[in-house]
Formats: sequence, structure tokens, C-alpha cells
Amino acid sequence: FDRYLTANSGFSNAFTDNEDTCFYFSCGPDALAGALERFAAFFTGPLFTASATEREVNAINSEHLKNLQDDNFRANQLLSLRANPRHPYHHFGTGTRATLLEQPALRGLDPRAALVEHY
Repeated sequence: FDRYLTANSGFSNAFTDNEDTCFYFSCGPDALAGALERFAAFFTGPLFTASATEREVNAINSEHLKNLQDDNFRANQLLSLRANPRHPYHHFGTGTRATLLEQPALRGLDPRAALVEHY
């Protein structure tokens, strides 16, 4: 997908917010149909390869470390800590390598296997 977009003057990115994930991409108009086919394949036939899962966990962990230095992120964390402990907003909102891989492994869970089974 990314190679196709790059070859057609495009790019892709995504971000996750409190309630949803936003995926977006750009490409030249002549490449839109091919880009949409490739984009749809992420949802109709996700691969969840071990290497891609590892790369994504590392990207999430890097973003978390970057967020720790961001004043807006820290202010939002303070607000969430003041929320009702029974409300989802109160709970920590970003993943880390520890929360996504290491802690589940200590409990005998394989997050990648759970994703493959679910999807």
C-alpha cells in the first residue's frame, strides 16, 4: 500500500483518539481506484504478520514516549485521572510495549493470536 502510494505521489497515516481510529491517505487521481482496493484489503483480509505486529507495537511505544513530553497530553492525563474511576476516560489511554506485549505474555496471553482469532 505505502509503496503504491509513494509511486503515485501519495502518503498514508493514521491516529487513534479516545473513541476511534482515523486512517487517511492521499494519492494522484489516476491512482485512487488502486489505492482504495489496497486500503480496503486492510479490513477485508488483514494479515497481522508477526513482523508487522512487532513494528506497530514499537511505533505505538515510540508515540507514547513522545507524548510524555507533550504538555497537552500531560494536561489531558491530569483530567482523566480526576474523572470517575469507573468511567473509561479515567483509564490510561495509550499503549506501550509493556501493556501490549510484555504484561499479556506474563499472563500467558498472545495479543497477536487474539487479534487473528478475533478478526
